[in-house]
Amino acid sequence: MKKAFIGMFLFAFLVAVVPNAHAHLGFYLGIQGGVSLQEASLDAVKTIKFNQETTFLYGLRAGIKIAMIAAEASYYQTAYHLNPEDISEDMWKNREVGYSYYGVSGKFLLPIPFLSPYITVGYGYYTTDIHSLRDFKQLKQKKHGLNFGAGVELALGKFSIIAEGRYHNVTFDFGEDLTFDPGHFTLHGGFNVYF
Repeated sequence: MKKAFIGMFLFAFLVAVVPNAHAHLGFYLGIQGGVSLQEASLDAVKTIKFNQETTFLYGLRAGIKIAMIAAEASYYQTAYHLNPEDISEDMWKNREVGYSYYGVSGKFLLPIPFLSPYITVGYGYYTTDIHSLRDFKQLKQKKHGLNFGAGVELALGKFSIIAEGRYHNVTFDFGEDLTFDPGHFTLHGGFNVYF
């Protein structure tokens, strides 16, 4: 009886999961948009913490999917303003930060009918550009780092809808004991077209 139950369970699993695993195979292109949540801090002579800033992000993605794994390249950019928690830090008040990312990631998908939850790990290059609103030098740097996330993909024929959250682990070092941590987390959605 136990073997029959296990056999029926495996058969049901294969019928439900395997056809969907092959529903979207091959190359895809997509767009993404969402929000970028920043909890930035700056270590100089003392640590300066900034109020949380939430701003819009937009970008593109391209990838290849084979069964339950995918490799993806993506790009996005966003911009936000620094506002110190301590209002006496006037030099850093309301400074605009341009921020962009381009990199690659791997995904492991759990295919169930029409829906594929996944986890993702990525590596890429981040650019930050802190603009001055006064006579203070512009700080710009590129840095590489890891990111981790989870999401879900909903299959709709040759199209799919994506929702994803991702944490980006990167700190910028501008020299002279000046490091900037954007405290960066993204929530974004988008859609892919499969070819």
